[in-house]
Amino acid sequence: MGKWKTACMAAPSVLSSAVRRLGSLALAERRLGSLALAERRLGGLALAERRLFSLVLAVLLLAVPVLLGGCGGQRGAGGDGNGKQAAGGSGPGTADATSGLSMDRQDGALMDEGPREVVIWSYYETMKQKEGLDRLVEGFNNRQKDYVARWEYQGPSSEFKKLLSIGVAEGNLPDVVIIDNPDMRKYVELGIFEDITETVKADYDLAEFYPEVISSVQYDGRYYGVPFCCNNVGLVYNRDMFREAGIQPPQDWEQFIQAAETMTTQDRYGFTMSAILEEQSSFQLVPWLLSTGEDMESLGGEGTVKALSMLAHMVEKGYMPRDCINWSQVDVARQFAAGKCAMMENGPWALPLAEEAGIDYGVVKLPVDERSIVVTGGENFGVIKGKNVDGALALLAYYYEDDVMLRLNEQMYALPPVRRLAAKLQESNPAYQVFAQQMEHCITRSAYPYWPRITGVLSESLYGVMTGGLSPQEAADAIGSKVRLCIGKNDSG
Repeated sequence: MGKWKTACMAAPSVLSSAVRRLGSLALAERRLGSLALAERRLGGLALAERRLFSLVLAVLLLAVPVLLGGCGGQRGAGGDGNGKQAAGGSGPGTADATSGLSMDRQDGALMDEGPREVVIWSYYETMKQKEGLDRLVEGFNNRQKDYVARWEYQGPSSEFKKLLSIGVAEGNLPDVVIIDNPDMRKYVELGIFEDITETVKADYDLAEFYPEVISSVQYDGRYYGVPFCCNNVGLVYNRDMFREAGIQPPQDWEQFIQAAETMTTQDRYGFTMSAILEEQSSFQLVPWLLSTGEDMESLGGEGTVKALSMLAHMVEKGYMPRDCINWSQVDVARQFAAGKCAMMENGPWALPLAEEAGIDYGVVKLPVDERSIVVTGGENFGVIKGKNVDGALALLAYYYEDDVMLRLNEQMYALPPVRRLAAKLQESNPAYQVFAQQMEHCITRSAYPYWPRITGVLSESLYGVMTGGLSPQEAADAIGSKVRLCIGKNDSG
C-alpha cells in the first residue's frame, strides 16, 4: 500500500511529464485501451464514480511508468544502463531518457492484459438489421473477455464502397466488414482481405452451404471470408387488396400486367421496384432479363428488349411509378408499407416494415416469361489483412454457432447461408419458404468476373427506360455491347 500511496501523491506532479513522454493524451488513451473500455470493466459503479475512478486509473497508469523509469535511473546511481548520468536528474516529474525498458515495452506489458477491439463496418439500414448487429456484438462481448467488438454504420451501400476504397488508400480500415457478396471479388483483387483458407477448411463444413453462397467468398481456390447471410427477391403482395379485387397473385407476365392494371387506383400503384442508379436496381432487373431465357453472357438480345419493354409499358400506363428511379429497395418497402402500391419486388429484409404497418402480405415467386430464376443476394464477412485477424476469426466462429446464426437471421429477416438452418427458419416463418426454395436455383453475381463492369450499364439502362430517355431497344443494345466487350476482355485475360 505504501508504494501505491506514494504513486497517488506523486501522480499530479508527474502527469504533465508523462503526457509529454507519451506524445499526446490521444496516444495515452490508446495505450490504456481507451477510457471507455476501462469504464465498462468497472461494472456497477455509479456513472460519476466510474468517471472519477477512470480518471484516477488513467493518472496512475500514466504515472507508474514514469516512476518506474525514475527508479530505474536511480538504481544505476542516476545513470542509464551504461553508467551515463541522465540529463535533468531523476527527481519527481522527470524520467531517465535512456532507461533500460522503453516506454512502449512498459506500456505494452500493461495493455496486453486488456481485451483488444474488433471493429466492424456495415451499411445495414433497417432497424431490424441494426438491432441484429447490436445483438451480435453484445453476445460476442459477453461470451469472452479477449476482445471487445463494436460496429459502425458506413452506409448507405453506395457510400460504403466509397469509404472502403478511401480506407484502402489511407490505411484506415476496420477489422471486419459485412460486404455485399458481389463486391467481394473486387476487394480481394485489391488485396485487402486476409487469406483464411486454412481456418475455413478446418472449422467449417463447406458441404452445408448453399453452393452459390460459399463460392462468393472464394477466389482462385482460396477463401477470404465466410458468408454472413443470403437472400433473393420475390413478389410481395398485399393480401387484403387482392382479396378485395377478387384476384390471385400473378404467375406469368400476362397475369402480372393484368394484376397491375387491376390494382392501380388514384391512391396507389399496382407494382413498384427499385430503379435507382446503383447496384440495387441491377439486382432487381436481372431476374426479369433471365426469365426470358437469356443467360448472363447473352444479355442484350431479344429477351432483354422484351423485358425492358414490359417494364416500360407498366410505367407508361401508370401501373408503376416513374419515381422508382429515386427509390432504394428499402424505400420501395416503405411505399408498400404505406399502402402506396399493391405489389413490390423485394427481399426478406423488407418484410418487417410491412409487419410493423399491420399489412397482411404474401410472398410468391416473380412472374415468369419462360423460366423462374433470381439472383443470390446477401452479405459476407471479410477479414481485413493486417488488422486484428485473431479477433475477427473469433467473431466469425461465434456467429457460426447454430443458435446464434439462427436467432440473428430471424431477427434481421435474412436467410442463414447454411442449408439446414435456413430450413429451420422457414418452418417457423412461412414467408421465408419462397426465398429458401429459390436459393436452390439462384445465380451469383460473383461467378461472373465481369459483373462489376456491367452492373453500371444495367442500372443506367433501366433508369433510361423508366425516364423515357432510352427506348427498350437502345437500352438493350447498350447492355449487349458492354457484355460482349467484357466477355472479350475476360476471355483474353
